[in-house]
Amino acid sequence: MKKIDLYPINDEQFSKIATILNHDDNLFVNFYNVKSTIGIFMDNQIIGLFNLNKFINNTLAIHIALLKEFRNHGIGGIVFEKILEEYGQIYSDVEFFIANTDYKNERAIHFFYKLGWHQTYRYDEQMDNEGGEFFIIFEKENPYYHRKVMTYDTK
Repeated sequence: MKKIDLYPINDEQFSKIATILNHDDNLFVNFYNVKSTIGIFMDNQIIGLFNLNKFINNTLAIHIALLKEFRNHGIGGIVFEKILEEYGQIYSDVEFFIANTDYKNERAIHFFYKLGWHQTYRYDEQMDNEGGEFFIIFEKENPYYHRKVMTYDTK
């Protein structure tokens, strides 16, 4: 397997890959911000983007977008594990990572279960008939989470 790295990117790299991702698949990476987006590199070639956002209830939301030709080859799983490893340590005060997918995307749903993520939220199909956005939220515990415990000096 090729080497996967996560690095900050510049405006030009961001603009180029975001344009491709938005055009190819409507992945909506246009809501990503270059200052908070990290490039996913394989053998020094940028192959995708990921973004982390602090979220409610002590969680960190992961958003990943890979170029089409790099999907379905096990790379997404490697990227998720690398994010948990590297950013789990950086954000050790965050208890859970979360990610979402469209509720009809069976391949992605299987992917999250295979990686050991747990479903925490799902829109029902009734909402599908009303024309809204429908997704499933998965979560995984941060392996590096440490609770801040208050200690008292009894002297």
